[in-house]
Amino acid sequence: MTVTKRGSVWFGSESGDLDAYLQAYEAGGYPVSRVKHATCAMCNARSGFFVKLDDEAGVAVRECVSCASSYVMLDGAEFLE
Repeated sequence: MTVTKRGSVWFGSESGDLDAYLQAYEAGGYPVSRVKHATCAMCNARSGFFVKLDDEAGVAVRECVSCASSYVMLDGAEFLE
């Protein structure tokens, strides 16, 4: 399990990498106690997602690598510009 940074983008090699990254991330100082792995609502894929985070707005959006559909996570829609 390895999380690496290339330029300004973080990459992981397996799903457990996301858990470690988000638990260390603590957006807004809120600790992450549980990470739930997603399934795409459009194509049911679990193979992978790009995750885009906005530190200032506290918004996370995931994009399915299989069908490119996007989903604003948690209460992010309230803060998405």
